[in-house]
Amino acid sequence: MAHETVAELTTEIIGRVQDPSFTSARILRYLNQGMKEISGHPMVFLPQLTTSTTVDTDTSNPYTDLPSNYQKRLHYCHSTTNNRQIRIYNSYAHLLQYVSDQDQNGRVWGVAVRGSYLYYQRIPSTAETLQIHYYKTPTTLSASVDPTEIPEHLCRDLLVNFVCAEIFKLKSVSDAQYVAALKTYEAYYNNALSSLISFLGPEECIPYELDDGIDYDSYL
Repeated sequence: MAHETVAELTTEIIGRVQDPSFTSARILRYLNQGMKEISGHPMVFLPQLTTSTTVDTDTSNPYTDLPSNYQKRLHYCHSTTNNRQIRIYNSYAHLLQYVSDQDQNGRVWGVAVRGSYLYYQRIPSTAETLQIHYYKTPTTLSASVDPTEIPEHLCRDLLVNFVCAEIFKLKSVSDAQYVAALKTYEAYYNNALSSLISFLGPEECIPYELDDGIDYDSYL
């Protein structure tokens, strides 16, 4: 079985909706919305969206820009400058709990995501390069780009039902006869999403290990 194509998904959706006002271009926007919502779900960790890159710290501010394709879940950070793993905190506030005096100079020992920025402590006097691993935003679908980042056997159930639910949500605002169709497609989509979560299982986590010989307290 070949992976679903955008053309095949679009044809299926048009057949179910039976409304010429929902053109292929309009459906494509819904398909891309579906990709973002599925991949951004807090319990969905699509293996094909894991990636890594490097960012450089600032020498004046305790933050730097996250990559433009960052979607969620920073799960590993390593200082290539100092060859040591960096602890990841759940929030900026959590990071600051371990700082008695903020924004002092020193090597980076902890990071946290806050909005579109990566915050860190301390602030190195010379820029430090950090390798970060995270889940990126899905590839934008087009006539030549298919949704291969979603498992093949669940692709149709997820995206077709998501888009149909979105369309009938809009149609039901002006005509109550579409409410039943909306509820049906929402249920189909939620079932497919549950199947995806079960299929993927829990995220693979890299345990944090404090480097031997590092006096952690000295960085506080």
